[in-house]
Amino acid sequence: MDVVEQIHVRLGKNGRVVIPAEWREKLGLGEGDELVLTFGPDGFRIQSALELRKQAQQRMMKYKPKGRSGVDELIAERRKEAGRG
Repeated sequence: MDVVEQIHVRLGKNGRVVIPAEWREKLGLGEGDELVLTFGPDGFRIQSALELRKQAQQRMMKYKPKGRSGVDELIAERRKEAGRG
């Protein structure tokens, strides 16, 4: 990850870290938003769960057949199964 901005913060009581308001605004983060902490050999990373889901969806798009809707196929499959019951 290339460093674009960097700040220094202090670890607070009970291990709390405050993300500056300016950064929260840039990231679209609000109170109660889910964050994911990832630990690895280079340290740790904090990402929003929403952004991770978006990234996963983008990666999976290359596997989606063109001209087909997975949602429509799933609904059709469920309706077919329901008719058998």
